[in-house]
Order: sequence, then C-alpha cells, then structure tokens
Amino acid sequence: MNPMKRLSVPIVPMALLLLAALACGPVTTVVVTATPPPEMPTATPVVAAPTAAPPTEAPPPEPTTAAGCTLGARWVADVTVPDNTAFAPGTPFVKTWRVRNSGTCAWEPGTRLVFISGDPLGGPPAVDVPALAPGAQTDVSVSLVAPAVPGTYRANYQFQAPDGTRFGAVIWVQIVVPAPATAAPPTEAPTEAPTAPPSPTPPIVIVTPIVPTVMIPTQADLTVQAVDFRPAVPSPGSTFAIDIRIANNGLANASNFNVRAVKQARGTACPGPGLVLFDRRFSVNAGQTATFSENTRIDEAGDYSICVVLDHTGEIPETNEANNTFQKDITVGVPDLYPFYIGMNTWHPHVNQDVWVSITLRNGGNAPVSNFTVRLLRQSPGAACPGGPGLVLFDDTASLDANGSQVFGKTIRFTEAGTFQLCAILDHMNRVAESNEGNNAIKSDQNVVVSP
Repeated sequence: MNPMKRLSVPIVPMALLLLAALACGPVTTVVVTATPPPEMPTATPVVAAPTAAPPTEAPPPEPTTAAGCTLGARWVADVTVPDNTAFAPGTPFVKTWRVRNSGTCAWEPGTRLVFISGDPLGGPPAVDVPALAPGAQTDVSVSLVAPAVPGTYRANYQFQAPDGTRFGAVIWVQIVVPAPATAAPPTEAPTEAPTAPPSPTPPIVIVTPIVPTVMIPTQADLTVQAVDFRPAVPSPGSTFAIDIRIANNGLANASNFNVRAVKQARGTACPGPGLVLFDRRFSVNAGQTATFSENTRIDEAGDYSICVVLDHTGEIPETNEANNTFQKDITVGVPDLYPFYIGMNTWHPHVNQDVWVSITLRNGGNAPVSNFTVRLLRQSPGAACPGGPGLVLFDDTASLDANGSQVFGKTIRFTEAGTFQLCAILDHMNRVAESNEGNNAIKSDQNVVVSP
C-alpha cells in the first residue's frame, strides 16, 4: 500500500472532530495561580554579648597577718579560655589563670584557690596553689565541664590562706553554651499548574488570620537575702570579710552590676549618708543565688550599721526596684585583757612537787581575742610585776570572747627551795591593741614557800 495512504486514513476523522469543536464556539482557558505560602520569618541568631572589661577600681584591702606582713593576689592574664569562649554542652575544659603574689607575705603551703560564687561548672570547691614568694607569678588551673543547658555561665574564685583568710582580687571564668542551630524548612518541589476545571466556578479561597506574637518582657529582680561578717566583731583597723548572699528572682540574667557597702551611724536609713567601704561588680544569672565576698576594714571602734545596695546606678532593669538594699548592725570592738586572780592548790609545796596553778583571765572589752600569750613568772618577793626580773615558769596561749572570762590552769614545779611571788602577764609582747594597756599583769596575793 502507498505509505501516504496509510497516513491519510486517521487524519480525516481528526480533522472532522476539530471542525465540529470550532463550530460549537471558542474554548475558555482557565489559569489558576496558586497562592504562594507566607514567607517564614528568618530567625535572628542570638549573639552572646562580650564580657565587659573589668572595671578600674581600687584593689581590695590586703589582710595583715600576725607576722605583720600582708597577703595579696592579682590577676595577670587568662592563659586559657578567654571570657565568652563557646563550648558545646557537656564539654570538659581546663581554665588557667596567671596570677601574681602582690603582698609582702609568701604564700604558704596549704594556700588554695576556692570557688566562692556563681556557677560551679562541675569543678572542685578548691584547688591547691603552690607556695609563692612576694612579687612572683604562677599559673593556677581548674578542670571544669560546660553545662548541658544553653546560656552564659560564670564561676568566681578567690585565694584562701591555710588559716581560712580569703585574700586578693576575685578572678573568674565565663563561658557560653550556644543554643543549637535551627534547621531550615524543607524546600518543596514546584507544583504543576492544575488543570482548569470544566466549570467556570471560581475557586474557594480560605484566608487564615495572622495572630501577632506578643513579646513578654523579661527582667531581673535582685535582692539581698543575708549579710554576714567574718569575724562577727572585728577589731579596729583589722581586715574583715563581708559576705553578701544575693538572689536573682527574675527571668533575665543580671550581669556586671554594682555591689556597694556603706558604713553608717547606727539607726541611719539605708540607703543614707555614710562612708563607702567598697564598690564592686558582680553577676547573678536568672533564678540563681550567689554569695559575694569582699574584704574591708573600719579603723575606729564603735557601733555601726552596714548598708548594702545592689545596682545603685540603676543599670539593670528589674521587676522590683524597691528591694535592692539590706542593713545589718556591726560592732567594731576593742578588747581589754587583764588577769584577775592567781590561785594554787598548795602555797607550801616541796621541791619538784607537781603543783596546780590557776589564773582567772578576763576580757573587759567588746571584741574577742584569739591566741594571746599567758606568761607566769617566779620572782623574788616585792619585785615589780611586770618589769621586774624573774624566772619564766611557762608561756602559753589562750582566747577570750568579748566581755568573757575563763580560769586558765597548768601544772608546774619549783626546782629549788625558797620564798617566791608569782607574776602573771597577759600579751607581754603587746601584739593585741587594747583599750587599757596598763592592767595586763597581776602578782599573787601571797607568797609561795617551797621547802626541800
């Protein structure tokens, strides 16, 4: 068969169908444009604010030891983990500071760096510090772990002498645990234009109202829960610590706010006029409680009150600005040591016989005294007490509370026969500042007669 004929057979019916359709009128073409989905807002990444440089402030007073030298420590550099270093949740790390002995005392074995406030970060409560000569530098390290919850965390540390005295500037480590990145929404494959329905009925459009998001402001709420003094009754001119327990009951972190302590006359309103003992900076995260500690001193004896004010410059927005103060009374006392009576179980002992001697000690001042010396002399009758020659029977130590007394006793022996008087002297080296330095000695009201 002719190939052209094979093609002509189906063409004729198709042509007839096309003519019939044209005779019925034009065909309406309906194009439906799909409404694009609403554009998703792009999440703004949260960038941790850099830690402010430590404010320029007067260094804290350096405590003076019984040996007459001062304890001091200063930050030199962050060897590892600068402020606001980011760590994934649960990451272990080691923070190392370089510090300098800024005092005149050498750091003794047993000196430690102790955690005092903030976020523990899984670290130990204290680490040992090597002995260090005045002016020398050393590196101190603490092993820590980043918390599991995103946020900014800070741990504060201070040096502590073997006897428990804290000294030196507060040093810290501050890290950031970032929130996990939000995954981008999946890209949908393009949808083909739908086939126009045979009916000219317009499509039904469903409109969903957009509800605006209401942002609830979050603020901090700082308050002082308690204030303690160490020791409770300091001596004039001696260094003591003020421990301030601070709570942040708000929903926002409070970073780098002022902590001010003011010495006031007792009965003065807080805040009110007085002498500023210190202004320092501190941070407490939302919902947490931390203890701020600082050393200071008051040079004059008397009864005062300490007014503590948080964020007195008003830099931190708070839900309650009326609970940022706390007031506590303090007595800066002066002791007055004196012996009251010398007693013995026998005033007629034999040579090398054990004899019990007792001395009644009293403190007539309003400040306690620790580890003062108690000396007992054997003298010739009529010798000056104190000031006269004699044989030291013993040198020992005792402690007395403010307005306290005790009977101090020891066993002694006389190694030769004779008649003697006893002279008791308290603090014979004058290491304790007292309101009355002229009543520190007493002689026995009768003589000891020692027989062979």
